[in-house]
Amino acid sequence: MPTLTKCLLIGSSEPYSGKTATILGLASQLQERQIDFTYGKPIGTCFDDAFSLITWG
Repeated sequence: MPTLTKCLLIGSSEPYSGKTATILGLASQLQERQIDFTYGKPIGTCFDDAFSLITWG
């Protein structure tokens, strides 16, 4: 029987809004309850920075 995988995505339209801190707190709680989880973070952090590099770089 296949295993059901649950997914939680954390996002924001603002940079530096506390997404990583939220995930770290959640990860701590999951570890205390011995729940397996996986965390991934994209390489880029802000579309505005990438846009300015393309426009002005």
